[in-house]
Amino acid sequence: MSGTHPAVTDADALDDRDWFEGHPGRAYRLRRGYEGWWIVERRPGGELLRTWTAMTSPNLPDTDAALREAWQAAAFPRR
Repeated sequence: MSGTHPAVTDADALDDRDWFEGHPGRAYRLRRGYEGWWIVERRPGGELLRTWTAMTSPNLPDTDAALREAWQAAAFPRR
């Protein structure tokens, strides 16, 4: 994938909203992105933060603890 990622579509935004409304106790979500990438989402309040990663496995446990680590690693990679 090039240095830019596809824009979030209206369908993506609605899906994200519906997912977080259906999981009110959750702060993190992992969903498939484009071309083998994954999107790790964080909702610390009313806003939704997304980061892309190629290193996250779909076998990652679906828990906020595991996704928090994946989000941090993708959002703030070591250089």
